Amino acid sequence: GEMDLFITTAFGEGTFNAIYTHSGCVIGDTAWITIVKPGDPSLTSIGPFCENLPIQSQVVFPPSEGGVWSSTPVPTAINSTTGEFNPMIATPGDHLIRYDLYGTCPIWDTMTVVVADNPEWDLEIPNNSGCESLITSMFITSSGSKVSQSTWSLYNSREEDVFVTTDSLKYILEEVGDYDIGLQVIFENGCQDTLFISNAITVNAGPEAGFDWGPKNATVLNPHIQFYNESENAQTYYWDLGRRADPVFSEDENPYVKYNNIDSSSYWVRLIAEKNGCSDTVTKRIWILDNFSVYVPAAFTPNGNNNVFFPKGKNHDNIEGLSKYSFMVFNRWGELIWETKNPYKGWDGTYKKTGNVVQQDVYVWRLKIWDNVRGVLKNYYGNVSLLR
Repeated sequence: GEMDLFITTAFGEGTFNAIYTHSGCVIGDTAWITIVKPGDPSLTSIGPFCENLPIQSQVVFPPSEGGVWSSTPVPTAINSTTGEFNPMIATPGDHLIRYDLYGTCPIWDTMTVVVADNPEWDLEIPNNSGCESLITSMFITSSGSKVSQSTWSLYNSREEDVFVTTDSLKYILEEVGDYDIGLQVIFENGCQDTLFISNAITVNAGPEAGFDWGPKNATVLNPHIQFYNESENAQTYYWDLGRRADPVFSEDENPYVKYNNIDSSSYWVRLIAEKNGCSDTVTKRIWILDNFSVYVPAAFTPNGNNNVFFPKGKNHDNIEGLSKYSFMVFNRWGELIWETKNPYKGWDGTYKKTGNVVQQDVYVWRLKIWDNVRGVLKNYYGNVSLLR
């Protein structure tokens, strides 16, 4: 009768002779059976990959070659012959990769490849232009995974500065010119991306404010000043010319100003020079001098109504001349009997060496005094009668 014949693979692949013998009426038959070992489709995991990466090749190929690769749910994500995987075609998500060995003994293996979503991101530079020594803050914005590290390269015509931070950079740009920015970003999900922006930041040259004026020895009798603008790289000017000035404020390049004050005084003048939103300020002090005049009395009476003898006038005691001032008194024989270098001190009719009073007589005086209006040292001579 019929019977089932079971073949075991315990002995592995090969060709085996199967013998069947019937024990009643001795009869038997033989058959040759071939056992084939299937191929090895074992896969080694790859990934995860970011969606912006180029085609990825298998690092380790299956032991048995000649199989067919397939991908689910995006069939075109993998090359069926080479097994090259394209993350950009695959799009973010999990992808089931299968490797099939067809033939007498079909066999396959699978693995899952993860494609990470590369975040949508951008670089924001709120203050991308300004004056030299520009303080700029730059921020990376990401709609997906956060930034874990960023490498910044700032280029101008002379140098490159490289910084490693997280999602922002604050930096002072000293050099004038246009800056390019190269940026490499690594996100927390492992994805990376790069960005290059040409002329991303512009640093403008700021003006340099400066001015002069004349005459330097203007007096209350002629208190007019002509200002000379010496600013560099400037387009507009704003003057604060001081109190009692006419005008007090001006936008002229070289203003002509009158100072309405009957007494000597000083004024702080400020100039703001601007160009392209950049500005520089300079402040200087000017003087309107008293008119210079001096006279010396012809007589005085010690211990009387006019008991001290000294020069009088207007502006003869100016600050500029304090170190040059000299007032001396001589007797008729040319002997120096008194002197001072203090314009506020007068002769009281005594002999300087002894302190004794001198006799009534005519004395000679000599005065050295600085005329700060004309800028010269003046010498005066004369006689004074000492009356008792």
